[in-house]
Amino acid sequence: MNSKVDRANGRLAHSFSDADADRVASEMLHLRFMKTIKEMMGAQKNKELAEALGTSKAYVSKLFYGDKLVNMKLLSQLERLFDGRFVLTFKRNASVRSLRPTEDGTRFLGKLAPNAAQPTGTEPYEIAA
Repeated sequence: MNSKVDRANGRLAHSFSDADADRVASEMLHLRFMKTIKEMMGAQKNKELAEALGTSKAYVSKLFYGDKLVNMKLLSQLERLFDGRFVLTFKRNASVRSLRPTEDGTRFLGKLAPNAAQPTGTEPYEIAA
């Protein structure tokens, strides 16, 4: 972090609680997804999407503004509507978190050491139904 802006962003990031950071991250993920939906819709209007989904135009608008978040039922409806399948791809950041087993067999999230025998950066992971 060299610039004043980078330093300020670093301080801002550290001022969030984990819950705040999770909320912001989930909203950003949602908005990236809705951008994809908008691109898939082409010239179709929100009202037409709402009718096809059997919901209100206001609800669809809230989805696009991020006031409501996508749930699994809506994902399923969108797959059926667009006659396709959503595939979630995961790419690891440089600071890797992994589920690691403990002595009692349970698993927890923790940061991996840089030389850990785990994927470290660019390997994609897909979750597809």
